[in-house]
Amino acid sequence: MNGERHSNSIVSSDSLCESSEWVKCSLDSLESVLVEVENELRQLECSDSNIIRNANGIDIDRKTKRAFGRLTIRIGKITDIEDIIRQNPLLAHVKESLQLYLTATIGPIETCEKSMDRFKQTRAIQLQQNSQIVAWNDLIVFEGIKSKTADVKVVIFCKSKLLADYALGEIHISCKQYLDQKIHSSWFFVNSVIAGEKQRQSQSKLHLEVAFGYDAMLRHREILDRKRKKKRTLEETLQIYSENAPKVQSSSRHPAAFGTETAVSDLYIPGFKFTIDVHHPGAVQEAPIPDNGRVETPYGRGVVICYRKMSKIYVIQLDPHLSGQAPSYAYLKKNFVIDEPEYPILKVLSTVLTPYGLGQIVEIRKNDGVVEVQAPFGKMFVQKNDIRPPPKSVESMTMKELIHQAVSTTEKGNKLFKQSKLDTAVYMYVESLVYLERVKKENATHKQRAIALQTMIRCHLNIGACRLKMNAFEQARVSCTSAVNVLNVLSENRSSDVVTWMARLDISEQLLFSEWPAKAHFRRAQAYMKLHKYGDARDDLIAAIRLNPKDRSCRVLLEQVNVLYSEQKNNEKQTWGGIFESVGADDKGNEAKEQSEENDPFGSSDNSASETRPENLGATAATASDGLSDMFIKTLVSVSIFSVSAATFAFLAFRRKRV
Repeated sequence: MNGERHSNSIVSSDSLCESSEWVKCSLDSLESVLVEVENELRQLECSDSNIIRNANGIDIDRKTKRAFGRLTIRIGKITDIEDIIRQNPLLAHVKESLQLYLTATIGPIETCEKSMDRFKQTRAIQLQQNSQIVAWNDLIVFEGIKSKTADVKVVIFCKSKLLADYALGEIHISCKQYLDQKIHSSWFFVNSVIAGEKQRQSQSKLHLEVAFGYDAMLRHREILDRKRKKKRTLEETLQIYSENAPKVQSSSRHPAAFGTETAVSDLYIPGFKFTIDVHHPGAVQEAPIPDNGRVETPYGRGVVICYRKMSKIYVIQLDPHLSGQAPSYAYLKKNFVIDEPEYPILKVLSTVLTPYGLGQIVEIRKNDGVVEVQAPFGKMFVQKNDIRPPPKSVESMTMKELIHQAVSTTEKGNKLFKQSKLDTAVYMYVESLVYLERVKKENATHKQRAIALQTMIRCHLNIGACRLKMNAFEQARVSCTSAVNVLNVLSENRSSDVVTWMARLDISEQLLFSEWPAKAHFRRAQAYMKLHKYGDARDDLIAAIRLNPKDRSCRVLLEQVNVLYSEQKNNEKQTWGGIFESVGADDKGNEAKEQSEENDPFGSSDNSASETRPENLGATAATASDGLSDMFIKTLVSVSIFSVSAATFAFLAFRRKRV
């Protein structure tokens, strides 16, 4: 498959210069479509000689005697539906839950092939309140009609939870009315059907597009014209690609524009357009649940036997019933299969977590499975599926629980950030980093490392954004530097399994190697600017523009920084006189100063920073004592330590496991 072939050659570090404009794909699917069209053309050209006409004027196959008569009915919309409903007193009490659908039956039997499906049905549409129109846009096709005297009866049915299929009205269509073999668009009055009464015409009208075809030669010529046009388009497309592919090195350059946004968009390279229906733009398959993995389905829990890649269907062996019957199998699409959640082992007197808080199990009913739980405020009766294990301490959490808790805590922080609750949001991000710090990198899988790293990057970037809004610029610089360090390690290991897993988790390379690094450099530049370190701010902005040239805010800020940097240099020259006459000595002095500032993230060499740091810590401690837990101060200390070890975590994530 294309995905398997692409995933073995992800990308080289020198082939991602313009990842938003390039896509690697295989031309096999396009060429196979062309071959398929050519085969269909040959078959259609040969089939013309086998067509004869029967006594009823319908073309049939000379060998198989199969009739080519075909009636197509496009079901449109029905108007004034209330007029029919008012004529049926039974529908007054179930009107709000009514669903409408249509059936079409062709006859008599002698006018149709024996193997023909004479009964068709549309989908059911919910009747909206106070609505006079119901629309379907469904296509009904009858193939195998042997005579022009065939008729079709279209019946309008309704149903609800309290009412079985109930006929509201009907329409009759005769093939004799459409012998010109053209599409006719018409409105038909609906004849209402009421039990015990004669049919009568109602005010309701149904819109139909009807066409009856019996000339196979004419039909084949139309199909041949469409196929020939499609063949010409494919040949022109292949010619364009063959001319441009060598120029863009499509067989070796791979931008890996991964993610769901790529899958639903039109992708381009110079001179050619790719679509999801024909090509494979992602180069990475979605990782299925592994075999023998425990899962939960709408039909109960079970074990994965295998995953069929072509049809994207899981084969699940469901757990045997308590009655002892043999296990059954389910064939389900991936949308209906999830990893089995961890449910606690229910025991009397054990502590559990319910939607209403912690409690202790008093009794487990055997007849209905309801669990009686004693809570501090009273007794509760809870279903088993609503019971979860009590929250664990950080020390007792497994690796899977640590990562899950880190992700959920980060999401809480994002919600708080949107609500402008910056102090609490920072607390959540720092708490998430504390969970990630306890993850043992050498024992983690590639997927777990990928989740941990992307969560870590998001936390550092968001902490930097919060600190900038809180005017804590030195702490913002530290957080952004941590994000830059992790992203640099990822950039140096683009072909690793961890990066591949990030792609499977919908983290595109455009986001990972362009947008996130540009955002980190831009925010650190903002912090440097507020700290009056205009040289460092200028370097970060230049790096951000190289990563994301379309970001106008970086260019605007760079212009401001250049002006401030020039003014700062002029002021220094005027203040210190001949010290800056030697340009070389000036550069070396600045480099040494910048190096010392990087080694001391809290700015011990900067008097203003060292003077403001105790005040910031005092404010932080006051905030923690006002409402947050004592863990706030601990986690703030942890984030400083964690920022130093962030790049170490990323580096260890790419080391191979030792056997």
